[in-house]
Amino acid sequence: MSRNDEEEMFPRRSVLTGEWYVSEIASFDNEPEMFFSVQTAFLGMDLGYPDDYLGLEVMLYYDETAGNFLLDGVNSEAL
Repeated sequence: MSRNDEEEMFPRRSVLTGEWYVSEIASFDNEPEMFFSVQTAFLGMDLGYPDDYLGLEVMLYYDETAGNFLLDGVNSEAL
């Protein structure tokens, strides 16, 4: 068995289908920076059919001085 694929582990790599989608994009204007949250859902076969399995939120903020987006954090959750 490969790493992160034991019955009691989450997420289990063998359950993931490789399919995902963006479930929500939100922005928050907190002067002087603009914050963004991009939430994705990864599908899994743990129920015997493709369904939401793992959520991943990536948080970014736009740095006007640098003129680019910077990573602010990453969160995951069971769906």
